[in-house]
Amino acid sequence: MSIESRSQNPVAWKTIVFTALRLALGLLWALMALRFWSDDFAAHLAYYHATAFGSQPGVLIPWFGMWIGLTTIAGGFFIEFARICATVIALGLLAGFARRTVYIVAMLVSIPLWPLADGYLLPHALSTFGVSSLLIYFLLFVVLMYADKLRIAQWPSIDDALLKAWRGWRWFCGFELQPGEAGQPAAERPRFIWRSFTWVLGMVFAVLISGIAGSLHLGHPASPHPFHIGGEGPVAVARDAVLPPLANADADVVEFHLEAHANAVQITGGITYNGNTFNGIAPGPVLRVRQGQTVKIVFTNKDRLMPHSIDFHSARIAPNRAFASAKYGETIEFSFKAEVPGAFLYHCSTVPVLLHLANGMYGAIIIDPIEPLPPADVEYVLVQSEWYTQRVTGKTMMGDYNKMAADQADLVTYNGVAFQYSDHPLPAKVGETVRIYLVNAGPNRWSSFHVIGGIFDRVYPFGDMGAVLTDVSAYSVGPGQGSIFDISFNEPGRYLFMDHNMRNMMIGAEGVFDVR
Repeated sequence: MSIESRSQNPVAWKTIVFTALRLALGLLWALMALRFWSDDFAAHLAYYHATAFGSQPGVLIPWFGMWIGLTTIAGGFFIEFARICATVIALGLLAGFARRTVYIVAMLVSIPLWPLADGYLLPHALSTFGVSSLLIYFLLFVVLMYADKLRIAQWPSIDDALLKAWRGWRWFCGFELQPGEAGQPAAERPRFIWRSFTWVLGMVFAVLISGIAGSLHLGHPASPHPFHIGGEGPVAVARDAVLPPLANADADVVEFHLEAHANAVQITGGITYNGNTFNGIAPGPVLRVRQGQTVKIVFTNKDRLMPHSIDFHSARIAPNRAFASAKYGETIEFSFKAEVPGAFLYHCSTVPVLLHLANGMYGAIIIDPIEPLPPADVEYVLVQSEWYTQRVTGKTMMGDYNKMAADQADLVTYNGVAFQYSDHPLPAKVGETVRIYLVNAGPNRWSSFHVIGGIFDRVYPFGDMGAVLTDVSAYSVGPGQGSIFDISFNEPGRYLFMDHNMRNMMIGAEGVFDVR
């Protein structure tokens, strides 16, 4: 092209550049929309929950927390919202339709939507969410808005046709082309120069910020501890800790139906936690069978956000078949023979197992031996576990994956709620045998079980009936293990049972036997 032809068409390169930028962003959003409409999108949200929130800068926590709270309590709605939003933005960008409106909407929803694309849309920077990439997305849309403000033509654009039919459309598209004015500033030349200079400085500053953001420690601010937001009050209703009766004691096959849910549970007085559960409770229901029975499990995933599975420590079975993950709406059935008596853990084993287990997906299965243990007057089941929390809003918490990985528990509990058996002691009588089935769900911490003022008459390590220990003061149960404890009391009183790891006891791992 000659110098003369370039001078005759001074804005052609601007039209090409800004049209290409808009179409490129449109293609990127179209790719994201296609991925969001795929069958595995709901399952991918597990990664979003596990990793995205913990990497956000503090200034974005209120906004970002709103969206992640929404995905927890209204996962189905958020899935459809993400799909429709991404599709509308992609079509608007590619067609040049309602450009200013589409730019603003895209900027607003970039925060909740782009994290979902991390490792799912593209493997590197364009699909990675953080301070730097967020600034880049905002900057690109701001540049496009500024190009429209300067009346730089773009092609193709439905907006141009709509403007010819209705001038009011300019409120949606953000510009109005006039004959002979394409590419010319609407204000005076000096103001145009200073504005352009300001935008150039802004772009340079944003690029600098994006370049150094990765090297700064821009994690979210420390979330308040559950006790600091009103969680020190009494627990209103404690979970029943009494061992349930045998299920179909005379049957050869016992069938249990378990479901995975995403729902809120109580974790201490006045505080709820948006977690994952079996049958809506954490820990899940206590299952009790007799040694020699066949246990049939019917497991259904009713959590729209992510796949789940169920792993029984009491089973000898191929895990790739029986413990496979089920997507939303799927049901998995398997059977195993209860060969070994004792107290065992069951839990979700879908990757990342740490997240699923720490979010509440665990429970106890008790297998009675064919030859009964010495009789007990009262039997209790205690499942010890940990909660790793961050605040969503008010008195509602959710999981903090970084804390889980670093073993920074906020609460350690028996049967899911801190201090519940201090507020509601477990009854016992002088001279009677109290049997405790203790299962440590973890996921991280060992338990050193102890009763102040008492000595265990018998301890069955791992539930092994042939390796009984007598006169034991405290006994350790590791994560994923279970043991059986027998104790009797010589006189009435309130006997504190606890994890003798004092760090665990101080944040919830204690209760009381009320002996009369």
